[in-house]
Amino acid sequence: MERRRNLSSWLLSLPTMIWLTAFFLIPYFIVVIYSFLSPDIYDVKFEVSLDAYRQIFSGEYLRSFLLSFRLAFYTTLLCILLGFPVAYFIARAGEKLRNTLLIFIIIPFWTNLIIRIFSWRIFFGLQWRAE
Repeated sequence: MERRRNLSSWLLSLPTMIWLTAFFLIPYFIVVIYSFLSPDIYDVKFEVSLDAYRQIFSGEYLRSFLLSFRLAFYTTLLCILLGFPVAYFIARAGEKLRNTLLIFIIIPFWTNLIIRIFSWRIFFGLQWRAE
């Protein structure tokens, strides 16, 4: 019985694994392979080279990398310092207050969708009036 359950679990996860392999792992490996090739004018030469990795540690790229890393560190720290207390407060709140607080957290994620909807409404409104 346990073996049958494991087999059905694998079969149910197979489409997701295929999707992730096709659209995440394969492109990722292509980028890694291309990073070891020599640049040409319009493409790459198929000669193994570490020039791209040497350029990362040169002055101009290293400064940008360290600045990006510092910004990512501060952002992560700020998210942890704000996120954990908010999550703790929401987890300990009553059901009605918890639902209200979750709505306040979810609403900003709708902004892009709402802007797109209003943009389409304006676009189609102009199209219909032009006729």
